[in-house]
Order: sequence, then structure tokens, then C-alpha cells
Amino acid sequence: MDKHKIATLFPSVLLRTRVADHEAITARLLPEIGTIRVETPNGPAGAWACPVFSTLMTDPSLHRRDAFREIAGIFHEEVLALAERKSVDLDSQEICIDRCWLNVLSRGHSMDVHNHPNSFFTGIYFLQAPVDGTRLCLHNPAKEMGLSLPVKKETTLNQEYFIYQPMAGDLLIFESYIAKSFQVHESDQEHINLTFTAAGPLSPVTFPS
Repeated sequence: MDKHKIATLFPSVLLRTRVADHEAITARLLPEIGTIRVETPNGPAGAWACPVFSTLMTDPSLHRRDAFREIAGIFHEEVLALAERKSVDLDSQEICIDRCWLNVLSRGHSMDVHNHPNSFFTGIYFLQAPVDGTRLCLHNPAKEMGLSLPVKKETTLNQEYFIYQPMAGDLLIFESYIAKSFQVHESDQEHINLTFTAAGPLSPVTFPS
């Protein structure tokens, strides 16, 4: 009998969903996205060195637009599904979509490693994701210590990052402390995704009298 016992501590959870009728949803969203790309200045995070079109810093409130109301409702439903799987007390803690923005990667574009603090969950909905295009990397937070041991075989206990080849219609949701990046996009067809964060509603600060 093996005298050793292994316990997995603080496991991270990734929710993967295929959005129903995603082709029709995308067809309804693309005209509005085209308008956004014309009217909204490019606003990636200042720390990103890689080329990419993003409204992260210029309009992260796309979920409030009428055209995005349907997909934002789906985002919220799936966030609540993940929260319930994690046994979050939703009677005590309300969770809402607080930011949503557009990312577009053309050939040669990529996205630097980053996460989204001050939120519970981060989600990515892939409207357009060519099979020869960019892949998503989710990075192991433990590796931020900068130390790595050589391994004989990569497993979920030692992997440095998780690489995901998205498909149009995929929706991924994970905890916001997990950093993500996108590899160089090598397709002539653009990669288009909506990224969002979910957090608790802001409450006014009160002080004792």
C-alpha cells in the first residue's frame, strides 16, 4: 500500500461552453462590431507591447449596448453556473458583468500576458476563431515565483500553462487571478473575441457617525 497521499490544493476551474445558435448571434453582432471598430479608438492596456485592436481602455461597457444584451445575458447565466459549481453563496454575494470589450487580432497580432484584478471571473467569447489562428494560453499562477523543476511528463500538477485552440461559438470562463495571453495570429482571417469580467456590484462607502 502506498504510504503517500496526494491532495490537490486550491484547484483552478475552467468552464467551457458551446453557445447555442452562435452563428446567428455572431451575425447579429458583427454589424455593430464593425461600427465600434470605426468609431472607437484603439485602446489596449498600456503595458501591452504587442499589436492588437482592443476597446479595453476606450469602451469596456459593450454589455450595456442594446445589440449586446442577448450575449451579455448568456455571459451572466454561465458565470452564475460556474459560481454555483464553486458553491458560492449567491444569496449573500451578487455577481454581475461589470466590463465587456472587443479584441481583434489580425495577422501578426498577439496579446501579452496579463490578468484582470478586482473581479471574480474573466470570460472570453469567440465570435471568429480560424483554426490556423491564434491560441489562448492560460498561465499557472504558481509559476509567477519564477522557479520551475524539470519534469518527465507534463500533467495538471506541473504544467506551466494551458493552451487552448478556440472555435467560433466557444465561451470560456475562469477565475480572474489566472493570467492569459494569445499567441501570434498567423491567419489571414481575423480573430474576434469579446472579453468580459464579472464582479460584485459597487456599493457606496459608509463611515460610522
